[in-house]
Amino acid sequence: MNFHKLGEHTKVKLPILTKKMKKAFSDTEIDRFFLACENADDLLLFHFFLASGERRCEVENEWWSDLDIDAGTVQVTEHPGFTPKDHEERIIPLPDSLLDALRRHRERNPEALYIFGEGQEKMGKPDARLKEIAFRAGINCGHCVNTAGQSCRDFAVCEKAHPHRFRRTYATRQHRRGVPTRTLQVLLGHADMKTTEGYLEAEDAQDISLREKVNAAFGALAVVGGAA
Repeated sequence: MNFHKLGEHTKVKLPILTKKMKKAFSDTEIDRFFLACENADDLLLFHFFLASGERRCEVENEWWSDLDIDAGTVQVTEHPGFTPKDHEERIIPLPDSLLDALRRHRERNPEALYIFGEGQEKMGKPDARLKEIAFRAGINCGHCVNTAGQSCRDFAVCEKAHPHRFRRTYATRQHRRGVPTRTLQVLLGHADMKTTEGYLEAEDAQDISLREKVNAAFGALAVVGGAA
């Protein structure tokens, strides 16, 4: 039991919360999500979320001056009204496909301050757009019910369709391709390695080499099932 001491004699039992797994989008879900995007702006925005691993507040506050297309990187830096989490700035490499799309986007928006904004204004929160795309893509979990009683089977309200899930997907995809956990910690801007490791727990359980070991250990056993 967990107790917390409040003075000399008083103890209060604290609830033990279940540690939730931090799940990423699967490859199939990602493919279906991008196929369900109906315009170039959504394709670019969520490609950026996926390929940068940035937090929502970081994407919302990215200036064009943070992007270095020649170097192939974007920076998370402090701006008026925005300070990076833990006050840590960082540089993130981006894939060529995203850089090409950003270059074309800049040509269409030469006067914009924010990468994903209009003029000097930043974009609004993308959560509703993400949920609508996830619903069209058919990747809702089917179990969420919001405070209005709407189920994500029938409405774009899935709790698992949120920008932070792209961040977890970024981490697991990089990890799967051999990027060290310490490097991922830096790229994600985590102050604590344990936070990064928490992103990768579900991925480690699905690792192909681990599955090969499981089959080697148990695959030869005869399994009898069903009624006689």
